[in-house]
Amino acid sequence: MEKKDILTTFNNHIIDFFNDILLIFPEDNDLKVSQVSLLAIRKANPKLIISTWNTYISSQYSSEIEMGNIEFFINKNYTEDLKDIENSSTILAKIDTLREPIKQLSSENMKKTIQYIQNLSKLCNLYYQLV
Repeated sequence: MEKKDILTTFNNHIIDFFNDILLIFPEDNDLKVSQVSLLAIRKANPKLIISTWNTYISSQYSSEIEMGNIEFFINKNYTEDLKDIENSSTILAKIDTLREPIKQLSSENMKKTIQYIQNLSKLCNLYYQLV
């Protein structure tokens, strides 16, 4: 598999993740705005999403992701992780936009959510392993 194929698969999968959450919370305007933002970022710079995922999620939390520890992500305070990033308050707000609906999911949908996170991290790792 080529890097560009992995990148496309990663970006499609993260959009699928948002679509699935929006099926459960169709009236959540914050989620809709986040999804539109994600689509715009993907169009402008397709590599930005995977590089951000690699830097701020996959690299830092690989053990929690592998263990399927969704509670870690739901309860984590990301302020310290993002303190040196420009617009960190906006990023924290977007994290909460996704985190709050996830807290309300059934256990079955929580399992699907962590599966999405695990799949995205595996794709990300595979992407960065290829030269």
